[in-house]
Amino acid sequence: MSINQVTRQNVWIITPETSGFRLDVFLTEMGPLHSRTRWQEWIRQGYVAIDSVPVLLPNYRVPLGSTCTIMDLPEPVPCDLTPHPMNLHVHYEDSDLLVIEKPVGLVVHPGNGTIAPTLIHGLLAQCTDLSGIGGVQKPGLVHRLDKDTSGLMIVAKNDQAHHGLSRQFAERSMEKKYLAFVVGQPMPSFGRIDTLLGRHPEKRLQQAVLTHGGKQAITTYRTVKTNGKISVLECGLLTGRTHQIRVHCAHLKHPLLGDSVYGRGTGHTRQALHAYRLRFCHPVTGAIIELTSPLPPDLQELWVAMDDTGP
Repeated sequence: MSINQVTRQNVWIITPETSGFRLDVFLTEMGPLHSRTRWQEWIRQGYVAIDSVPVLLPNYRVPLGSTCTIMDLPEPVPCDLTPHPMNLHVHYEDSDLLVIEKPVGLVVHPGNGTIAPTLIHGLLAQCTDLSGIGGVQKPGLVHRLDKDTSGLMIVAKNDQAHHGLSRQFAERSMEKKYLAFVVGQPMPSFGRIDTLLGRHPEKRLQQAVLTHGGKQAITTYRTVKTNGKISVLECGLLTGRTHQIRVHCAHLKHPLLGDSVYGRGTGHTRQALHAYRLRFCHPVTGAIIELTSPLPPDLQELWVAMDDTGP
């Protein structure tokens, strides 16, 4: 039973339990089939009214005793991207979601001058029911990987799955593990990096550790292999900021091999980072799903070569 009194479909009376909530947060709780991002879009478009007056600000605080009304919501806008068949490796798939292996060199979605083909184009060819889920230009995406990062990615097939997965990311209940090949040997061999992360004050296309501003970014790490010159770290993300692991490793003075942006491209042809493990709760069935991905050939060769180079 809802904590708010439902008077008729899509109309709620604000009670003390939710009085003062942000409007987008309130609607996400009351309408869990849609993501917070989707509700924010609809609020700005005038589909939500408080006491019969449209409110266009997602951060509006709902007052006690007011009436929240949802207008007739628009139908999903068809995605205008052209499907492009790709040989994507699927680790898991059902009617609600799929987990794929993103290969090195593949951009996740169009933008910043990238037209095609992207991972989205390949997903649209593989899954005909993604259109409009989570946004027209990024259908089904609940997270992303950089172009030159390989590994596991989750894609939602419907709004219920998209909202449930997005909530797990936001609540930090989804376990995401990466293998990062870095320069040198971090000391101590394990730890937690907790900083503010945001846009670089001078290099606008880069992220940086900041002393003020930005958002909290937390990465855990432990060394799983080292020869002194190169170390392999298992990194866990407790937040999901842009370039987080790359920036945090550089902040430790142990940048990723091959990272031309944050580490001068040392020692490898691309940033040596692989999303190798996911553990999450299925957003519809509640089952625990745990998946691992083996190192791709270039990183497997690097792993083996570490034994031959010596300390």
